[in-house]
Amino acid sequence: AAERGAFGVPSFWANDRLYWGVDRMCLVETDLSGQKADMLRLAKVPLDAAERPVQKLTVYFDFSSPWTFLGVSQVSALVESLRPLRITVEWVPILLGAVFKAIGTPVVPMAALSPAK
Repeated sequence: AAERGAFGVPSFWANDRLYWGVDRMCLVETDLSGQKADMLRLAKVPLDAAERPVQKLTVYFDFSSPWTFLGVSQVSALVESLRPLRITVEWVPILLGAVFKAIGTPVVPMAALSPAK
């Protein structure tokens, strides 16, 4: 995860682009479907979408993160909402603390406030 640039969870990789956070699910949807998605996931999928190649969504998650739970709980709904697109989901468990260590972030980022704060 650190090698691909993930810095937190949930992290989503779609079409070789990193998206971080559950609030970015509409951007993941846009990337996978090729259509602009709104925040409510009301995008309409064209009828010829089934002819498109299989899209891959890679989800990095940490079992201990409540933010991961919120993010991954939306993945199946996202994939279902994009039918008839064909999307495979690759689930990659990570240790968020190890990612923080690898990229030089404190284990608890909120404990390291900038001087301005």
